[in-house]
Amino acid sequence: MTEPEAKEAAKVLKAKVGKNWKIKVWKNLGWHYCVYRLPVSIYENIHGDKFSWTVFIGAEVGIARPVFIGDSAESPRAAVQAALSNAEADLSEQTADYEAASMIWTKMEGG
Repeated sequence: MTEPEAKEAAKVLKAKVGKNWKIKVWKNLGWHYCVYRLPVSIYENIHGDKFSWTVFIGAEVGIARPVFIGDSAESPRAAVQAALSNAEADLSEQTADYEAASMIWTKMEGG
């Protein structure tokens, strides 16, 4: 893929997801692109004539926080939904861990 092709593909992806998204095009062992509205980034993967999409929620350079990933061969929106489902499941587990730790701490403190 050339730089002009990546820029055009990014515009097409942006049209699929909505006008309020920003485009990013970069070179790293080839040209790549994504659209983003932080904290959400959508990457389009091309395998021959087939497309799939990968979504990252929470990924931002220089900030350490959980990252939730979703993939779909159906549509960018389906990939976002997959990432949201993954985030919900992970946060439920974290909430349960927090509640268990809180209960242990309360007992240690004599409560």
